[in-house]
Amino acid sequence: MRPALTLGVAALFSFGSCAERSPELSGDVILITVDALRQDHLDSELTPTLARLAAEGLSFTNARANSSHPLQSAAALLTGLLPTRGGSIGLLEASPSAEAETLAESFSKAQLVTGLVSSQPLLSGEGFLRGYQDIQVARPGEVWSTSEVAARASEVLEDAGERPCFLHVHFADPHEPHVGAEAPAVSFADIRGRIAAGATGEERCTEAELEALRSAYRAEIAAVDAAVAALLETINARANPNETLIVFTSTCGEEFLEHGYVGHSWTLHEEALRVPLLFHAPGAISPAVDTQNVSLVDVAPSLAELRSFSGRGIGFDGDPLVLRGAPAELGERETLAELVIRERCVMRAVVTRDVKFIRADRLYEPSERQAISASYIETVRAAAAGEVELPSLFSDSPIELLFDLKNDPGEQTSLGMMSRVSKSQLRAVLEDYREYCATHGLAPRAAEVAPTFSDSSEADALEALGYL
Repeated sequence: MRPALTLGVAALFSFGSCAERSPELSGDVILITVDALRQDHLDSELTPTLARLAAEGLSFTNARANSSHPLQSAAALLTGLLPTRGGSIGLLEASPSAEAETLAESFSKAQLVTGLVSSQPLLSGEGFLRGYQDIQVARPGEVWSTSEVAARASEVLEDAGERPCFLHVHFADPHEPHVGAEAPAVSFADIRGRIAAGATGEERCTEAELEALRSAYRAEIAAVDAAVAALLETINARANPNETLIVFTSTCGEEFLEHGYVGHSWTLHEEALRVPLLFHAPGAISPAVDTQNVSLVDVAPSLAELRSFSGRGIGFDGDPLVLRGAPAELGERETLAELVIRERCVMRAVVTRDVKFIRADRLYEPSERQAISASYIETVRAAAAGEVELPSLFSDSPIELLFDLKNDPGEQTSLGMMSRVSKSQLRAVLEDYREYCATHGLAPRAAEVAPTFSDSSEADALEALGYL
């Protein structure tokens, strides 16, 4: 039997008519996001502050980003719209569509002071900045420490005075290059170069080198935790901290050779998608650990439920996760993830009942990926000149992978079919999504004919981040 598509429930049904609403919060809303933080790297020793917030709040342990590309994922988080549906596709051009209402715009309409502090330069696109009154985003080549980000965020709250504030704090760490307190001897770029040269096994990366990289990665995560602790001091000094809602999550995970590569934005495997997600509001949201299948596109409708947004013209692709201060009963549902960079690949995944189905127009071997990245700008130019035909947003997707996440959480063996869920059922979910986007999809920002940079440091910074 073809499963019903659960996407867009808020848009298809009367979202505002829910009879059992959550307790409404009237204080600050603090959204803290981090790049490339895996769900399995939060624990009481490495991240004591975040572990405490999770224990005191509602923590979702089966949450996924809606893309392994931070910009596509961040756009889904901020709009409640999936990447293709919300027009947030592409590599450097990915951002919320001009037609999509962002959280900052919603909170601005609700008369909250709005602020953005980000050490990630790629969040400087116009779509990401709409609705913010106080905008502080690092320029390409600038390096803001986690403590500087926290200090800037604290100043935004202090400047707001007694007025409630929607503050989005985004930490680029632990996005590559992973340097930690002391730079490891080998970098992700070094490993990618070895892979491109055909190296395998210890020649590709020794265990000692990989552990040094993981240590640097963990050091960056610990620095984020310390910065959150510093920010909490400012939050707790506010006029009404008990009315504050804190949401913490990550835009994507990070690969450490689980499938032969390092970084993100190439696959939709679990190490690139599984992220932490927690809601903290003592007195309004009861502490709980929830294992339901959720994703970042559920965050915006959750905040709409908690803060009673009104006048939004476009519905959500997710569902509210919190009702009456407790986890909403979502039942069996599908969550989608996408990686739509037409110059590289078009890939989608659907997850339900511990089963993941991936469809892709192409899958590049790890040894091919460095060359594909290096040729990105030339490919954009060739496509603009009509010399290269890029795949459509919904190509034929001849490559299909099916994984049993319960018995094969590392996704090492693709299966032909399963007794619980078949490929045809999950293929139908993606077909429903195609039709959904054809009717409700928003226009994406066009890729530039040739991305330009004001100076070489900007291109160098993007290359260091693994995008060029």
